[in-house]
Amino acid sequence: MIALLLTAQVAVAQPVLHLPPLVAASVGAQLLERLNAHRRLAGLRLLRIDVIAVQAAQQQADDMATTGNLVHGDKYGRQPMTRYEVLGGNPAYYGENVGFYGSRSLDQLDVSREISSLDELMMAELPPNDGHRLNILSEHFQAVGFGFAIGPRGFFFDEDFVGYRR
Repeated sequence: MIALLLTAQVAVAQPVLHLPPLVAASVGAQLLERLNAHRRLAGLRLLRIDVIAVQAAQQQADDMATTGNLVHGDKYGRQPMTRYEVLGGNPAYYGENVGFYGSRSLDQLDVSREISSLDELMMAELPPNDGHRLNILSEHFQAVGFGFAIGPRGFFFDEDFVGYRR
C-alpha cells in the first residue's frame, strides 16, 4: 500500500507597516527638501506637497509592500495618473518614482539614510536610463506626494509628481 502525504502551504498575509506619524512627517520634509535642492540647482521652481498625490503615493507604497513588487501599476492594473484621477485629481502631467530598500526598520535615522541613498541613486542616473532623475527635474511638475510602507521584503517608497492644468 502506498500512502500519499499531501501538504498545503497556506500563505499568511503579513501586515504592511507604516512609519510612525512623526517619522513619516520628518522623512517627508527631508525628501521634499532634497528634491527642492536639486531643483534649485537646476533653476527650477520648487515643489510643494499635493494632498491627493500623497494619498495616491501611499496607496501605491502599500500595494508594493503587500505584494513585494517594485512596480508602477497597482494590483488593479491602474497606472499612476489613473490612481490620482480616481482620488479626484485633474493633472496635466503626472510622474512617479518608486524605490525599495531591503531594511524593515521604522527608526527615523535608518529611514532617512535609506531615502537619502535612494535619492542619490536616482540623481546619479545617466541617459538614456535616467527617468527618475528626469521626473525630479521636470519643469512640468509643481507638486509632489510621498508614500512609505514596509512589507515582508523591506521598505518601499513612492513619490508622485503633479503638473497642474493652467
